[in-house]
Amino acid sequence: MAQLSILPGRFRLEYPPLVGRPGVCSDLDQCLMEFSGVRETCSNPRTGRVLVRFDEGTVRGEDLLRRIEELLNGLDRCNTSPVPLAARGRNAGTGHDLSSRVTRSLLWDAVAHALLPSPLDLLLPTAVAAFRR
Repeated sequence: MAQLSILPGRFRLEYPPLVGRPGVCSDLDQCLMEFSGVRETCSNPRTGRVLVRFDEGTVRGEDLLRRIEELLNGLDRCNTSPVPLAARGRNAGTGHDLSSRVTRSLLWDAVAHALLPSPLDLLLPTAVAAFRR
């Protein structure tokens, strides 16, 4: 665990084993929110970074860092594998591939800009959004 930024009531950590593991990041956020004094956490599975905001009147930053390090060391001992590459671009709710959604969105943007003049496009963004679906 690398400490990237430590400010009063806030710090940012980097933990490379979190990369590509959104489920572990979500679980980590839930566990961190259970710590006394923690106000907000945000783990990023793309970068492996964790942002923690906390109340210095409730918990000392050093104590919280120690508890987080113990929690992350516990993750190392778990036998959880990263998310497979094939599943990384999937949208869990719809099962659509992310790249196909981006391609479709770009296609609709091109069609909308070809058919609609720019001022009309700016005035009716909901109509353009409806075409994308």
